[in-house]
Amino acid sequence: MAVLRGMYGPTGADRRWAGRSSADLVVVALALAVGTAVGLAMALVGGASTLAAGTLAVVVTGGTFVAGQAARAYRRRADPRMLALSAGTVALVVAPNPAALLLLGRGPAHAALCYAGFLVLGQALLLVTLSDRRG
Repeated sequence: MAVLRGMYGPTGADRRWAGRSSADLVVVALALAVGTAVGLAMALVGGASTLAAGTLAVVVTGGTFVAGQAARAYRRRADPRMLALSAGTVALVVAPNPAALLLLGRGPAHAALCYAGFLVLGQALLLVTLSDRRG
């Protein structure tokens, strides 16, 4: 909801709703590309089953889309909470699995620490989105 309000909600005295732009399609295309790449990498390199890789691809695609729209909302409105939402979503949803997959060659402990580190970072960034709420 915060992303939708940041992208299309009223700002200040200007109560007009923003029109859709071709940038929405760019974010969708980027999200599909990232989700597909992560799903394929998990299946081919990580040894995940087709169901697990497909499910992960769907989650990463959704997370990338939300992060992209939040980044656009930050650019449009200069609201640092939208930037924190974008970075937090990437840290929680998009980055942990590919990063852990890359570090698995160094050992499961490195991969687990990396995964946990991204989760902590993402949660901290999402906490920033709750600060300084002005309605």
